[in-house]
Amino acid sequence: MRKIMVITSIFVMVVLAGCVNNKQLPKENENLTEERSTLPKDFLGKPSVIIFAATYCAHCQKSMPEFETKIWNNYHDKTNIFVNVVDKREFEQKRIKQGFRNDLDFEKITGHKCGYVPSWVILDKDGNVVDESCGGKGADNKTRTTQDIETNLKNLLK
Repeated sequence: MRKIMVITSIFVMVVLAGCVNNKQLPKENENLTEERSTLPKDFLGKPSVIIFAATYCAHCQKSMPEFETKIWNNYHDKTNIFVNVVDKREFEQKRIKQGFRNDLDFEKITGHKCGYVPSWVILDKDGNVVDESCGGKGADNKTRTTQDIETNLKNLLK
């Protein structure tokens, strides 16, 4: 009985913590020789939402249908929306533009380290970061949702 409780507890912690991105992050004291990159030109001119996700991540799989119905369906014609799938596979939601782009990196765009998926960044039409979420948490350590993305897009499109 104790083994079952321990295994269940570990499983719950993993599920609630989000999925770890398998991309290696630099060590804390390691010097980064690469400057923060500029955003690709195809993400300028309109507000943008970049989702960082992986098909092996249960949270990512669960959130993609909601993202499609609440964000893509309502904003795809007025914004740039892209899912950067870090494991280089595809989600079932084929209408959403997705793939793997090395030039879209959470840390390079935001200046903050993040090794978790799902994560996202919202940019204004000039490529400035408006909001971000690393592994479901914002910089204020509060849980972030699709509603936060929608609220930001509504404000950017006023």
